[in-house]
Amino acid sequence: MPLYDPVPFENVQVQGTDWEDFWFGAGEKLQAQALEEQNNPFSLYFLGVFTFYGYAPLIRDADTEQNRRAEARRLLNEASEKHYVRATRFMLKEEFWDTPEGWNEHPITKSILETRELEILEPHSLIFQHIKINETNGSTSYKDINTLKKLLDLLPGEPEQYNQILSLWVKGLTYRLTSSKHRDSISLPATLLLSSTFASSLVLGANCISNLDKGNSNKEPYNVTIGVTQGIASVTGIVAAIANAPTILNLWYSSAYKSLDGQWTWPYKVTLLPSFYSNEEIAKQSSLIALYGVLYNKEKLLEGEALGSSAPKHYIEKLRKLALSSYQDYDQALSTVITKKEEKDFTI
Repeated sequence: MPLYDPVPFENVQVQGTDWEDFWFGAGEKLQAQALEEQNNPFSLYFLGVFTFYGYAPLIRDADTEQNRRAEARRLLNEASEKHYVRATRFMLKEEFWDTPEGWNEHPITKSILETRELEILEPHSLIFQHIKINETNGSTSYKDINTLKKLLDLLPGEPEQYNQILSLWVKGLTYRLTSSKHRDSISLPATLLLSSTFASSLVLGANCISNLDKGNSNKEPYNVTIGVTQGIASVTGIVAAIANAPTILNLWYSSAYKSLDGQWTWPYKVTLLPSFYSNEEIAKQSSLIALYGVLYNKEKLLEGEALGSSAPKHYIEKLRKLALSSYQDYDQALSTVITKKEEKDFTI
């Protein structure tokens, strides 16, 4: 990521007449009023810096250091509000923020400037801060999520591309985490269900043998077909009953065979979410985790990397494992995985 350091004009030794000649020769396009009327971030930053160092023409009576700083601050803040990070960094460097004891209806605080800087350079860190602040109550609202999603509009490239990726990741992660909830088993109903399924399968198996035996006769060849069908149904019923047993499903979803980087490894277990964890809360937490992933990997996504047919699925599964591996029984929010893991763990 390139650094946006302010231009070191204070080290340039020039005469006042040189700047008068500069502004005179620059023509209408670079005159102070024309620059401000353009109202684009660069022109505001350009004029703000020149004003701060006394190189931009001001009204003679107002050309004092205090007035220059006030005018420079106004221009730089306008550029900063338009997400021009060089202007924001210049304001931080020169401490262009309001003091706590000062009175201002709309104060420009240091934290506001720092947030503006992070919005461009490290937007994922704002998700980290949000989770850190709200992890005590363990929940977040869709209003908060929609506000944080506006960070996608500040990324380079087309916002729609990032929104599509986010939607895909949220849906995939929500489904996988919802499937990773522990399935409670009530002894009597589960036993009755399995017994009923096995009994039905045994009846089908008996009919299968009977029909196959009858099918040996030339008079009833169709019984072979019926017998084979009943045999397949019998085996399928038994397999389905076993596969859908809560214990088997819990074992399946808690087992992992690939590492976080997608390499095959010895089977290991991951924690399952408690059965009472609501699907709505899983959807909210998945949105925060997926949004963090998009913002952190913004450069790779912009370059089109990791957008192959299988890459998104592998990354979504990686996020699922990260969330489950960091989850503790006392945790309220799945998204706290972001505060527990290293940034590099979220690399796509």
